[in-house]
Amino acid sequence: MLRGSGNMMSAARKIQPKRGLEEFIDKTVLEGKPLETSGRAWSIKEIRSKSLSDLQKLWIVLMKERNMLLTCRLLAKSMGGRMTHPERLVKVRTSMARIKEVIAERERDAKEVALLEFEKRKASNYYAFPQTNPLGLQLSTEEAPSETTSSTPSQ
Repeated sequence: MLRGSGNMMSAARKIQPKRGLEEFIDKTVLEGKPLETSGRAWSIKEIRSKSLSDLQKLWIVLMKERNMLLTCRLLAKSMGGRMTHPERLVKVRTSMARIKEVIAERERDAKEVALLEFEKRKASNYYAFPQTNPLGLQLSTEEAPSETTSSTPSQ
């Protein structure tokens, strides 16, 4: 038997993940405890170093935090008070705006690269359609239909 297994079970109960609406309410506000000071907003340099997958995860975390802070602000307003540490909301919004900016930069860069690649291939006749006859054989230049002949009957 493990030593202190009873304590481990009680500790496991305390760290259960939040579910449902619990994610939108900061327990420190409900318990009347003072809020700890929050960190800083993510810098653009830090965000640029993240992969798309990491940015998606960070976006979800920031969205949950923003929704929780907005719920706290609404709760404080309904009780006739003011939200404590409103700068937290500003930091979250700043980080989210920076993520959007980095994703827009990456999208612009990807479009530029794709356009350059397209122009390079177009210049090398990569997209040229080979002239073939109905049997699928390559046409020589003499057999190729001219563009000057009209297929419409004259009246």
